[in-house]
Amino acid sequence: MRQLPKEHATGVTIVVKSLSKVYPFIKGWELSEGWDNYKTTLYIELIINIEEASKFYNKPPTGFKNKKGSTLSMFLGMTDIFNNKSEWDDEFEFFYGEKQKMINKLNNVYHMIPEDYIRFREGAYNKEKPIKLDIDNYMSDN
Repeated sequence: MRQLPKEHATGVTIVVKSLSKVYPFIKGWELSEGWDNYKTTLYIELIINIEEASKFYNKPPTGFKNKKGSTLSMFLGMTDIFNNKSEWDDEFEFFYGEKQKMINKLNNVYHMIPEDYIRFREGAYNKEKPIKLDIDNYMSDN
């Protein structure tokens, strides 16, 4: 796997720090596995503190044992999905919407940082356009 150039990593760090001002439970980021397979999107893992996220959303931790999850609903909210499916669906939809808000904020800030820190698309198609940042997973910091 290739390394992300230092200036591009700095750009992602800048936008993730900006996002953590809105969502203080976000503690950092890592590249997603296979990130270099994509030419128009940079997939990242957001490192989060579950206890702080629980307080932020006023939702209990689920006790999910894996360190990675594709949505915050894996870490927070409903713990009894089988007896409360409709409530669990609502929780999932809520956290899916939160993820989309985060992705939008990441990309809005990414387009405002200096060009030296922005990764542009590779290949012949739309080379002048910045890549899109996307959240692949959340990772627990504990």
